[in-house]
Amino acid sequence: MFLQGNGTITFQPGAGETQAIADDIADQTGAGGTGAEAGSYALIKDDDGTLVLSGDNSYSGGTTVQDGTLSLQSDTAAGIGTITTTGSVIDYGNGVTIANAIDVDSNSTQLQVLAGTATQSGDITETGFARPVEKIGGGTLVLSGTNTFTGTTAITAGTLRLVNGAAVSDSSNVVIFGSSRLDLADGETVGSLTGVASSTVTLNGNTLITGASNVTTEFSGEISGSGGVTKTGAGAFTLSGTNSFTGPLTINQGFVVADGGTAIADSVSLRVNGGTFQANDSETIGSLAAPAPSGSQAARASPRGLTTARQHSPARSRTPAATAAVSSRSAMVR
Repeated sequence: MFLQGNGTITFQPGAGETQAIADDIADQTGAGGTGAEAGSYALIKDDDGTLVLSGDNSYSGGTTVQDGTLSLQSDTAAGIGTITTTGSVIDYGNGVTIANAIDVDSNSTQLQVLAGTATQSGDITETGFARPVEKIGGGTLVLSGTNTFTGTTAITAGTLRLVNGAAVSDSSNVVIFGSSRLDLADGETVGSLTGVASSTVTLNGNTLITGASNVTTEFSGEISGSGGVTKTGAGAFTLSGTNSFTGPLTINQGFVVADGGTAIADSVSLRVNGGTFQANDSETIGSLAAPAPSGSQAARASPRGLTTARQHSPARSRTPAATAAVSSRSAMVR
């Protein structure tokens, strides 16, 4: 399908309908035309049905998904230019990598992988104000761009894998529902982390930094892997699941609350550089480190019952009066 001149092409499959376009869609600019031979077409997906694009498309005017679902079944299905969502679903076929940027211009943009793994390598931005993005479908979506949308990153099904350390904005609040998973291929900073009991975070040897949005959240699922977790920001972060990550738990700001007695693996090093650690139940950790007070900082540590393999009594802890507060009902340091 070759489009001459300038214009738009609109597809409007109705509710319950699927329209599949396997032919290549090209325009003059996408085909290399310049000057008098240049011409650009934009594609619009409208109405509640599904449009499936699977060709080697080179239309150059961008794609707008106004309603329903746009299913991308080839790496070049969305042509050349930005995909703009105004309240819709982008569906990725298994094995597809989409390099087009996405501009989120709605509060209901969903990225779907039903099975297998697909990659969104183009950057995801937002228009207007903080816009949320939701991962749906049982498959794995890899985000590998430098994404700057600041609304909530919700994972309601399957796995969201973050690559390159900038896949989620540092101020985006990550919320994991059901048995969904957040998977880190590199270290990542997020605004906050919330998850239900069946949710999981896999660190894969990386560090997850959370808390910059200064809100109070609870993660009731499992954080696993050899990496670490660092808390920043003024809010409180409660760990209430059975966590098995083995890297350090570092508190730079705010509160970290360990609830349930299995919130921290027994071998984990707890590093309280600032802020407060609180254990609501008996908790065993590998080691405790907190800085000595300086200047006018108040001494607030009360590590009742804290011992380590090398330091066997509270009196011989790193310091019983540290700049960071450590409080517990019963905490054991192995």
